[in-house]
This record gives sequence, C-alpha cells and structure tokens, in this order.
Amino acid sequence: MTGAMVRLLGFAVPGERDGMPIGDVLRRDYGLSRTLMTRIRQEGRITINGDEVMAWTLAVGGDQVEVWLPESPSPGVIPEAIPIDVVYEDDDVLVLNKPPGLVVHPTKGYPRGTLANAVAHYWKEKGMAMTVRPVHRLDRDTSGVILFAKNAYADQHLSEQLTTGKMKRRYWALAQGVVRPPQGTIELRIGVAGDTDLREVSPQGQVAITRYRTLETWDSHCLVEVELLTGRTHQIRAHFSHLGHPLVADGQYGAVASPLMGRTGLHAKELSFFHPTKRVRVTLTTDLPADFQAAVAKLRAQPI
Repeated sequence: MTGAMVRLLGFAVPGERDGMPIGDVLRRDYGLSRTLMTRIRQEGRITINGDEVMAWTLAVGGDQVEVWLPESPSPGVIPEAIPIDVVYEDDDVLVLNKPPGLVVHPTKGYPRGTLANAVAHYWKEKGMAMTVRPVHRLDRDTSGVILFAKNAYADQHLSEQLTTGKMKRRYWALAQGVVRPPQGTIELRIGVAGDTDLREVSPQGQVAITRYRTLETWDSHCLVEVELLTGRTHQIRAHFSHLGHPLVADGQYGAVASPLMGRTGLHAKELSFFHPTKRVRVTLTTDLPADFQAAVAKLRAQPI
C-alpha cells in the first residue's frame, strides 16, 4: 500500500554542479544507492524549485532540490500503546532509551508487545504513516540507546555507517570476576553455537572486535565500558563469557544466578553517528536504568 509522500532530502545545488544531471548530483554528493534511485523514479518524485523533474534534468547552481518517496506503516507491526522514552527525534531519525525486557522487533516468539509495536503506535498518534526501521538491535534484556531511521535515505545512510564502523556504540557491562588486563581489545571470531540461537568464539566465525576498559572493580565483579568495533550478534556477551567473565545474570552465557540483577547486566550507554542530512556527528547518551544503578550501589556498599 502506497502511503503519504515524505521528504528525503532538501538542498541547494552547489555552483560546481551546474549543468550536471540531478540524478548524478544525488549519487555523488548524497550517496543515494541504485536501488533507492530506482524507487524514487518508480514511486517518488524529484522537484527543482517546486516543479517535478526527471533524474536526467540538468541542475543549475542555486536551484532548490527536494526528493520525495511514499511511506507506509510496516506490515505485521500492529501499533500498541507501549510507553517509549524519546532521547532525540527529527525528520530523519528517532532515538529511544530502550527499557530492559522488551524485544526490538516482532518475531515468531514475540509477535506483539515489542519496541517496534510501540514505535508504530507513537507515529500513528502523531498522524505519521511510517515504516518502522531499527538501524541496529539490542537484545531483549539489554537496555539503552537505540536508533530508528524515519525514511529510506536515512536508513541507507545509517546502515552503511553501521557496516563500515563509522557509527560508534559504547556499552556499560557488569561482569562476574575482575577482567585482566583492566583494559584491552578482544579480537576473537564469533560463530553460531551449534543448533542454537547463541554465539560462541570459533575460528570459523565472523571477525569480531571488542574494545574495553574497566571503570570500577570489586572482589567478585567489575563494571566495564565496552566499545563495539564490529556488530556481531551477542558479541559482548560471547566475548566476555569466553574470557571467563560472563555478564551478571546472563545464564545463557554461563553466569550463575545473581542477587544483583534479574536480567543481563548490559546497557547501551552511548551512540554516535553522522546525521544523514545535517552532516554533523550526533552523540547521544542514556543514564543507567534503576535496576543497573541498584546493582552498582549494592556492590559499592560491600565492605572493603
């Protein structure tokens, strides 16, 4: 179903592009993929100074260009009135602080009650018929900052950053034991663990690089800041489990039951990306949720 038109881009043609086909300007200056250009030709429109034009129309320096494409709600993502915590939002992106215990997108096991259902409801209430596009995922028990693209161009631009490593993601993890050395880089390939949805360190797996530094230590636990240099499924959990320091309450990766927290001790603390249209780096942070703060407080209260 075709929805309402949404503006992907709006800009003035720079003088050095005078006489160039507008489609070439879009590809060279804004990196629009062939797939997206095809969609725009078939479903969308390009305007110059308010008049619709074809991709081969020659640009003139100073012309005001806008690119539009229809948006529709995601099929199968039923809007549900689930509260969300908006960290940042504009015409291109929506950044949320995800609570623990919430799946990001509907699956066979979780067809309803997901963050995507919540976002669909949020946009519906604002009168916006939008596709729900999570740029990256967080595990159900992981809390913290998560990014959604609000149109196809933003999705392409941000997904490329995720793939190339230009998007920076920092986590805080509460691990069993004390990690040695206190800071370093884990470069261990990760693959699927047998006939399961879990991951394990494996020479046949995909390249996985995790940088970490210890923030605080106690007798039997440590608080670690982690930066993902690659984005493999369960990367942090699998890497720290392999080192013998599974994250608190992460029973799937070898942690023992803990009185500190009732879910995996992992929080997405910071996200940094180049804005797809503003062309500046945006860095957003989230506070530790109450259960994580309480766990740290319990450890700090232990006698030395």
